[in-house]
Amino acid sequence: NPSLKKSQAGVNLAKNVAETLPFSSTFTGGRIPIGTPIANLGKGLKGVYDVAAGDKDTKTGLKQAGIDLAKGAAYVVPPFGGSQAIKTIEGVSAVNQGGVYKTNAQGEKTLQYPIEQTTKKKVQAGIFGKSALSETRDFYRNKTKALGTEQTKAFEYAVNQGMNPQTVYEQILALRKLLPEKGRKGVTDAQRINSISMNQKLSYNQKQLLIKLLVKTEEGKKLYN
Repeated sequence: NPSLKKSQAGVNLAKNVAETLPFSSTFTGGRIPIGTPIANLGKGLKGVYDVAAGDKDTKTGLKQAGIDLAKGAAYVVPPFGGSQAIKTIEGVSAVNQGGVYKTNAQGEKTLQYPIEQTTKKKVQAGIFGKSALSETRDFYRNKTKALGTEQTKAFEYAVNQGMNPQTVYEQILALRKLLPEKGRKGVTDAQRINSISMNQKLSYNQKQLLIKLLVKTEEGKKLYN
């Protein structure tokens, strides 16, 4: 509804997100009586939304939202306590950068998994941290390993060229799952090229780019190094 103010839209979105998360009964008037802790949660939710929507300075906005969420969560979900501010900052930051990264033993950045950059995801991550996101649950449930350094560079280059992050990530994982053909010791380039070529989510030009980045890797390195 275009007549809704942004703040009210934020409250509505926060409520919708909350209802999809653990402990949703605390937001919908279930077992816990309405009172100050619930009011703090509501204030914190709105604060996270305002940051996600660009209405507040990120640093100060997240700090205050974290404090408000911690006050309410300390009553609603005791394990949260003072760690809520950290969860809020880490969660929203992960969405802002488009994924969760780690640093390997050589000090190089590697992608664990991408995250869809939407306001809803920012609110979810801001409330309960990145562990509340479906991407995080999928990563650990499937026991997925982080991308290698070169795969991460190839992923970021493809995304910077306008490709869908999830599509690129899924294609990289698909290449990992390929098995050697009968009588061969390893997976061939022909198999990898065929996997990319058969991906119906990719345009012709996107397929050609991924073949360079993920198969003909020496050509790919010239693009992103």
